[in-house]
Amino acid sequence: MSERLLTYLYQYGVGGLVFFGSLLLLWRRGMLGGQSAERRRWVLLLLLGMVAYAAVQGVLQFVGPLYDLDLGGVW
Repeated sequence: MSERLLTYLYQYGVGGLVFFGSLLLLWRRGMLGGQSAERRRWVLLLLLGMVAYAAVQGVLQFVGPLYDLDLGGVW
């Protein structure tokens, strides 16, 4: 496997464990809302945020280097 892929998998593997552990603690403490519909909405929002963040980072990390951008000698 490439180093970039291993880095990505490690980051979201370890980070995912911390994220889901924190989410579980918040759920059990009732800190995501009083009603079950409100808790589900918060969990969905947090999961979608993490997936969106991982997707944007994945695009920048794996697709971005394929393009050689010529900035006209600015940089």
